[in-house]
Amino acid sequence: ARGADPVIHTGDIYEGVSVPAERAFVETWCQTVCESSPFIIVGGNHEREGDVTALGRLRTKHPITTTESPLVVTAAGVAVACLPWPRKANLLAALGRPVDTASSDAIAVQLLRDVMRGLGLQLREHHGPRVLAAHVLVDGCYTDHDQPLTSMPLAVSVADLALAGASFNVLGHIHATGPRNQWSGPVPTAYTGSP
Repeated sequence: ARGADPVIHTGDIYEGVSVPAERAFVETWCQTVCESSPFIIVGGNHEREGDVTALGRLRTKHPITTTESPLVVTAAGVAVACLPWPRKANLLAALGRPVDTASSDAIAVQLLRDVMRGLGLQLREHHGPRVLAAHVLVDGCYTDHDQPLTSMPLAVSVADLALAGASFNVLGHIHATGPRNQWSGPVPTAYTGSP
């Protein structure tokens, strides 16, 4: 109704292991969104592996892009760097060598920063609007119980998000919205919340 073009979902489309009734509802909802706009869905930590990717096989009027891996996609003239929920094991596996347990958190965060830099290199090739759509934990954000989260494993800073070089960062994972979960630093950044 608002003429949004494109629509971006930043993850946790399911609460966990999806059941057939949930999948049917989400599929119908996705097809409805795609009647008027391209749709991009980034995988969150609540979905079972493969559930988000499966939605990308729907037949829709406008394209639907789903991802459980980092990628850059262009829809309706907007370049979107998609960063699904980062999993420490996957980041460390990319090194191809064992990592000391004591330093694994710090190494994983550095590898995540490298992923954001790589997405940024691709975004910089686009001359229109650039968005980072990420399902991540920002250090210092507030939960829906008004509790601050600090020093969590794989937490990133707003400055880390700026490595992607987007004009706007839209985030999923923390289900609370409001001024505490919006930052106006080098790149406007906000959690979209949850219904």
